Amino acid sequence: MSVINRMSEIIGLAPISDKIEFICDSVVDCDAYTRSKIEYLVNGRNIPAFLLIPKGEGPFPAVLVNHQHHSQRNWGKSEVCGLVGDPLQDFGSKLARAGFVVIAPDAICFEERRVNAVGTEANHKEDEWNHFLALCHGILTGETLAKIAIEDAIGAVSVLKA
Repeated sequence: MSVINRMSEIIGLAPISDKIEFICDSVVDCDAYTRSKIEYLVNGRNIPAFLLIPKGEGPFPAVLVNHQHHSQRNWGKSEVCGLVGDPLQDFGSKLARAGFVVIAPDAICFEERRVNAVGTEANHKEDEWNHFLALCHGILTGETLAKIAIEDAIGAVSVLKA
């Protein structure tokens, strides 16, 4: 058994389609690229993301951009796409300007995937508590945050293949 197969077995990763379709909610023209707000499903979980597509003739290389995980759970995909937060974290738009298709999803418990929160407004105490509850729920059900993060990343790559 390969190392990857063994790790998948230990973590309990669920199978994920090679090509996941998505719904486009909106498109914004950003000069050298377009930024689409999309949503897709991974094992029943709704994943909001930005899809940045360079203008011009493809094909283009593609990359999954994950946001940082720190105490500012109100910032996820929006920070790595330069809409909020630390300008040093804005590498999604830089990659799109350099000719890469970029998918930037919200991780579980961040930005649009927070409980009882809307947009990028801070709600640190509640966000922290809800992240802790998600961790506890995962421990009790076998759905660890690491497992969810890995499945979500596989799903994002599958969206890029669609």
